[in-house]
Amino acid sequence: AVVASAVLLPAVQEGAASVEELRLAFGPVVASIVEDSIWLKELPEHTGLMDDDSSRVLREYMVAASRDHRAVLVILSDRLLKLRQDQAGDVPLYLQHLRALESLQVHAPLAHALGVGKFLWELEDLSFRTLFP
Repeated sequence: AVVASAVLLPAVQEGAASVEELRLAFGPVVASIVEDSIWLKELPEHTGLMDDDSSRVLREYMVAASRDHRAVLVILSDRLLKLRQDQAGDVPLYLQHLRALESLQVHAPLAHALGVGKFLWELEDLSFRTLFP
């Protein structure tokens, strides 16, 4: 269900499919994880740049407020994919820096809190490569 949700999340975000269509095609579990992932993904976008205390509160809220912790894993994998695309793609440098900083403040500590070491290391590695070339 987590892998299916991670693959289908971009389709819902781009408008190619709706959560209800996913519910009918893949079942309520996948649709619920995608729905939670969309909601969690929008949280950091509404906060802007944060200090350490604000990012800590946001991380704690993301873990506590998610109905399913698998949605947090989907968010982490989506962020990792975006950082990889930033390294290989034609993304403006300022956007790369913003994503890398947000990844270091929110996503990498979140991966650490969930015990997903591989995500943590790669998030930190890609972020540091972007911020300190």
